[in-house]
Amino acid sequence: TVEVYRCTKNKNRNDNFGPLEVGNNLYICVESRTDGIVIAEITDFTAIKKDTSYKAVDKGNEDSNTFVQGEGTGIVVIGTRPRTSLFEDSSPITIQGSSILAASKERYLASDSAEKVNDDRASSTSFEIEVQIIGYRDDDSSAAVVAAKNALSSICITFLCLIAAAFSIF
Repeated sequence: TVEVYRCTKNKNRNDNFGPLEVGNNLYICVESRTDGIVIAEITDFTAIKKDTSYKAVDKGNEDSNTFVQGEGTGIVVIGTRPRTSLFEDSSPITIQGSSILAASKERYLASDSAEKVNDDRASSTSFEIEVQIIGYRDDDSSAAVVAAKNALSSICITFLCLIAAAFSIF
């Protein structure tokens, strides 16, 4: 089995993360809970909200906005920046994924035995976690919204100045 949780990019668990905001990185750790079993591969990783989804990892391939580190170990971190369309309101994002579990390269029959077990069998397991967010339509004070409003204001002021200058020339 695996345990899934929010973490830092350095695989440090933090159960006190606040809601994720648009434009922020999301780090999710997937940890094997069985001795001698490692996460061989993250095969799928999808952020889902209502009718919108973002497939950050598809059939083992990360998109350009995502990284996976630690495959072949007991803890893997997936880092991504979810698409803005998932932040329209404050309802949570559901992360669904799947991984391939395999025996670590060096397993022994017993703690006092020197006889290694070579077990190349692998199995697939699914995982899911809900991530709380701050929706950009619910909170007009979020950094992305403020930046967009400021940029739009600057464009409008520049445009009005150009029109005024054009009329003063004639």
